[in-house]
This record gives sequence, structure tokens and C-alpha cells, in this order.
Amino acid sequence: MQRHMSSTDVLKMQQKMIAFWPGRPIDDLGLFRVLNEHGSRPPIFWICNAGHEPKQLASAFGEDQPFYFTRSTHLLLMPDADPAKPIATLANYIFDQFSQDCSFTRFDAGATCQGAALLRHLCNMLDNAPFDIGALCMIASQVNSIFAYRPALLGYGDEDQMHDPFVHDFQKTHERAVVAFSSYQRLIVKSEHSNYHRPEILAEIVNHFHALRRSSRQPVNSSTVG
Repeated sequence: MQRHMSSTDVLKMQQKMIAFWPGRPIDDLGLFRVLNEHGSRPPIFWICNAGHEPKQLASAFGEDQPFYFTRSTHLLLMPDADPAKPIATLANYIFDQFSQDCSFTRFDAGATCQGAALLRHLCNMLDNAPFDIGALCMIASQVNSIFAYRPALLGYGDEDQMHDPFVHDFQKTHERAVVAFSSYQRLIVKSEHSNYHRPEILAEIVNHFHALRRSSRQPVNSSTVG
């Protein structure tokens, strides 16, 4: 695989990787999809890493929850290549889809592990967006880039400490999170890195995220560490 792909190459490669994923494609390339699209609740957008995740997440949120999703960029380049190009390309593409093809103007959003970088990039584009992102849910995510000023649920596994930046440097990570989010909650679940999508784990994460979504209309600058 070429280290320096054009924007067209990025989109074509992503199209191949997501071709057999579930959900109804909204765009011509099939990179932007939806499950539970007739649900009446405010929509959610999620950046997934693997094809089994969308149905598991959509099931955890319930049939009445429209669940829009795309795929992260973590397999588009060699491990030592600069990921900035595919992340920017996909973020711009999804930004255009939300701007052109969606009837709603506000949604909550989430990402699992490698998908966080793409969501961060999308959040940082909100100043020029005709839509708004409300609450965020990040599973096994680093806190290393400035987000739009939004409340966030940061979920980590008690057996996945390698992906929990609070374990390695609590004070520094807390300071970053306070800057990155209007408020945040650190949620610790009983999970290894490969098991976040077990039904009982997702149920716990979703319940906490629903609570955050309900309270996110008037975010405050605070943190809750659990």
C-alpha cells in the first residue's frame, strides 16, 4: 500500500473495507450508513473499527435510536505512516455528508479506540458546520487533542490499562480533559481491550451515556472520576 495516498485513493480504499458492513448506505460510496433509521430518538453518530460493532452498538442503544456510523481509518496506512491525510480526508467527507444529506442538525457522537482521532478532527470542524454535536462517548480513547467544548463520557476497561491515559499520568490527563471538554466523566468497566462490545459492557456504557445526553443541554466545567 502506498504511504501517500490521494484523497480519491483514501475514499476508494475505505469503500472496499466497509463494502460488506451492515446498515443502509446514505452516500454513493457507502461510507456513511444507518441502522434503526426510523427510530424517534435524537440521532447518534459513531466511528467504528470493525464490521461487527455497528449492530452490537445499535442493539445496545435500542431499536428507537437512529444509529449513523462510519469506519475508522486505522487500517488505511502502514503503521509507520502519517495518519493525518486519511483522517482529514474522511473527516471532510463525513462533514459534507452531514451538511448535505441529513435532515437533522444536532446529534451525539461516539468512537471506539482508533476511531477517536477521526471524531476529534470532525469536532474541531464545528465552527464552520451547519450542524452541531452534543455529548461525546469515547471508549479506550487517548486525551491528546483539543475537542470542541462538549461534555464527554470516557470509558476504559479495568483490564485494559495500556489504553487508559489516566493510569499513566492522572494529573496531566485530567488537565487535558478539562481543557478538551466542557465536562467529563471517566467510567471504568470490567473489560479487556477486545471485550468492550460484549452486551453487558455496552449496556453499562450506554446507560451512562444516556444520562450524560440528558444532562448535556447545560454543560458545566467540571469532572467526575469514577
